[in-house]
Parts: sequence; C-alpha cells; structure tokens
Amino acid sequence: MNEPAISLKTLLMTGFVFLFLSLVLVGLSIINNKTKIVFCDVGQGDGAYIRTVNNIDILIDAGPSKNILTCLGKYMPLYDRTIEYALLSHFQTDHYGGYSYILERYKINNFIITKSQNKTKKAQELSKLIKQKVRSTIEIQSGDKIVLSNKSGLLFLWPDKEVMSYLTDTNETSQVVLFYQDNFQALFTGDITPDRLSMILHTKLHLAQGDRLDVLKIPHHGSRHNLNKQILELADPILSVISVGKSNSYNLPSSDVLDLLKTLKLSFLLTSELGDVIIEYKSGSWQIKK
Repeated sequence: MNEPAISLKTLLMTGFVFLFLSLVLVGLSIINNKTKIVFCDVGQGDGAYIRTVNNIDILIDAGPSKNILTCLGKYMPLYDRTIEYALLSHFQTDHYGGYSYILERYKINNFIITKSQNKTKKAQELSKLIKQKVRSTIEIQSGDKIVLSNKSGLLFLWPDKEVMSYLTDTNETSQVVLFYQDNFQALFTGDITPDRLSMILHTKLHLAQGDRLDVLKIPHHGSRHNLNKQILELADPILSVISVGKSNSYNLPSSDVLDLLKTLKLSFLLTSELGDVIIEYKSGSWQIKK
C-alpha cells in the first residue's frame, strides 16, 4: 500500500507553523507604535497610503491603474483587507483609476468624495461601483473633520459648499485635506489651483496644530501653473513630495517648480526618482525611511 503523499503529522506541523506566524504578525500589528505615510509610486498620478499607530488604514487617491495594488501589497498587512477611509480628491482618471481594482480586492468602509460637476462616463461608472460595494459614502466640505484618535485626524480644508455650485474647473474642487498627529502635519492637495491653495493657507491652516507643515504634497504633479513662491512661503514645508510618473508626456514636474524649490532651499522628493516615498512618525518625531 502506497504511503500518503503528505502525512497527517506534516499537515499538523504546517498548520501549527502557519498559525504561529499569523499570531506573530497580528501581535506585531497590535503593538504598532509608528504611523506610516507612503506616497505610492503609481506612475503619472496620485496615490498615498496611511496606516496610523492605532491601525487605521487610509487611502488618498488611487492613481491611474492597478499599480496602487503593488503599494498596498507592500505596506498593508497581508491579513488586513479593510480600508477604513478611502478619499478621492476629484474625478480625474489619474486619481481614481486604481479604485476599480481596489474595490475588487479590498473592503472599504467609508468612501469620501466631493460633489463634482464634471464627471466623465468612467467616473460615473466608478460612482455606481462605490455605491454597490462601499458601506458608507460621504460628501465632505470645508471644515469637516474625521477623528482617528484623541491626537490624530483628518481635517478637510477644501472645498467650500458655497462655491461648489459654480466651480467649473474640476481641479478647483479638489479635496485639500490635512492629516495630523500630535504636532505632525501633512497636507494633501490633489490638483488644487494656486489661488485656492493660497487662500486656504492664509485662512485655515491655523485650525489644526500650527502654521508650519511637516510635509506638503505638491499639487498637480509639479505643474508650474499650480505652485508659486507665495504658496511655498505660506506652507513653509520641511519636506515637499511630488507624485509624478517617470518620463511622462506632460514633462512634469516643471523645471520652474524644481528651480523654485531649490531657490527657497526646500527639501523635496519625487516618486519618479525614488519610487515609494515612505515617512514614519513616532513619539513626536518623523523620518524618511530609506
């Protein structure tokens, strides 16, 4: 009589090892003492992933394609398939294209959007898919806040409800959201226009933890039409990040933007050069993870 290909003892030992490793991974997640922010290398588009110290997963935009799945696969625990908060800055493909792939593989509890007047057919299809698969869809406006813990949250600085009805430029309706924890602040800007961003920095940043930003996501992938000296002086970021694709057809980031950052002696990083840009925050200090 032939021996079974895999003995019962081997199966039991394999199961024990798998269970042990799973418990170790869960345990490491439970005692996680760092917040991680990843500006994902999604090509020519925006996609950022945040995992907070209390294990809340946040996605801000999803890039143009399935590349966002690679980023989530690297930094989101394998056993965790739930994204607590998914944000879409505005309805343009380089910001929402990856969400159709994410919705096939992950559960999203809350999908946060802004009201848009200029949805394409693909954007309308995504909206229908979101309604089918997501537990809660929330339309936000300026002043709304999501509390993540007693020391952290998401503060929405744009758009204002009063102006949404007459804005025709989709970029002007971009969410501008501040992630804060303790005194750390990171501002995500979508493709917001410079006049709107200047106004926000002039009047609303004081609603959070302070006037200086730790991290600024440069709007519109470093387009010269979406950034100026005034914005950078108001934000005064310790680090700026440009989410942009390598050798893209738009010739972004603009050499004017890079020259301005250098002239003001501001540190900046590009996803087209470094790939994923990873920032870790712990106990009042943060660092770029190499």
